[in-house]
Amino acid sequence: MVSVIIPAYNAEPFLSSTLVSAQEQTYENIEIIVVDDGSTDSTADIAIAAAAVDKRIRFIRQKNSGVAAARNRAIAESQGDFIAPLDADDIWHRQNVALQVAALEAAGPETAVSYAWFVTIDERGRFRGVADRYKLCSRREVLARQIQGNFIGNASSSLLRRDAVLAVGGYDGSFRPRNAEGCEDQALYIALAERWNFTVVPEVLIAYRVHPNSMAQDGTRMARSYTLLLADLRRRRPDLPGYWFGRALAQHHLNPLTSALKHRKWRNVMEIVARAAQDGGWCLFDLLGRRLGPRIFNFSLKYSLSKLRPNSNSATPRATVDPFWPTENDN
Repeated sequence: MVSVIIPAYNAEPFLSSTLVSAQEQTYENIEIIVVDDGSTDSTADIAIAAAAVDKRIRFIRQKNSGVAAARNRAIAESQGDFIAPLDADDIWHRQNVALQVAALEAAGPETAVSYAWFVTIDERGRFRGVADRYKLCSRREVLARQIQGNFIGNASSSLLRRDAVLAVGGYDGSFRPRNAEGCEDQALYIALAERWNFTVVPEVLIAYRVHPNSMAQDGTRMARSYTLLLADLRRRRPDLPGYWFGRALAQHHLNPLTSALKHRKWRNVMEIVARAAQDGGWCLFDLLGRRLGPRIFNFSLKYSLSKLRPNSNSATPRATVDPFWPTENDN
């Protein structure tokens, strides 16, 4: 069995579509657990109505405790061999669960995570773009890349072995008390990559919704969450190569440094460089020696091209195609 776990907080605009995408999976042996994390809108009504007509859906209500607590509650109530997280505003291709289960079973017990690629959609479900695609599977390469950023991209893109999730303690609930929610998915992937391999279904099977109220749009909180994630991991795993963390922290400083240089805010430039130096020699070397030069070059190239094409700023119609393309197994 696959347990689909859906944490929902004020998810009224999107929950119905999300539930339908779970209900229409071609993989039939599923249960769907919706945890209402203290919503103040009609989230509960939508979930209760769906559960009344589909016995696979269970509804749980709790006081607002955060996304990690909601997912952990769903896992505790679940019965499946696999856990399939699905955020309450995202959408699955109808074969997502079937293909990811097949991938995990084929990979064997040393593999705890399957993931697939995703596209982004807006609040109205319109196609925005295709996310970067990775094929990282061995635990070391997954761990190294996850430290630099969550290459899987979101919780809805993964399928997890239940036993492995329980073995690492589930989702880390310590981010919320520190006012730093946002990197719970990444923290879990890192914990799993320390002990298990990953596998990938190289197809676009998830539509990740980007809208103003999504957690990922709070840049300040996400940055704080990521910084705490790295600090926690570095304390716990001092044996990991220092340059892994240096590269990650350099990436964290790159955008503010580029912006300060662009606007000629020299005091900010010096402050950012000083913070990078405090984060260690690997961070400073990676920031100034590896990342900044290509960023400046790309910016200069785009600026030069814009001067050659003065009408290039005209609006381009947004694509309205179906966010999913047929998979190899579609009829």
